[in-house]
Amino acid sequence: AGFTNGVGFGTDLSAAVMINMVDVIELGIENNNTVEIEKAFPNPASERVTVLLHGMNGTANLTIVDLEGKVVANQTVNISNSNLIVDVSDFANGMYVFNLNLENGKTSKFNVLVSK
Repeated sequence: AGFTNGVGFGTDLSAAVMINMVDVIELGIENNNTVEIEKAFPNPASERVTVLLHGMNGTANLTIVDLEGKVVANQTVNISNSNLIVDVSDFANGMYVFNLNLENGKTSKFNVLVSK
């Protein structure tokens, strides 16, 4: 047995912590609930934003939030030919977070700057 010293460990012991990092891919976990947008343009926008969602069609719920967390729009939108067009002409200048929830359960979150 070792002697104890001022930091509480014996002279024959060493304090150590080991963490094994594993890539998510190795675990076989996939996040199939998110949809990456191909493009949101123009960005910055002044009147309309066109969002390209490859292979997506149908309805979705769109919630738009400003950087203070205030919901500025919450609406049901239609995605047609992988395009979503959003009117931002009534929005004040600033950055907005678009939260898109598609009818198939997938989601997307992206930022749009409105500048007039």
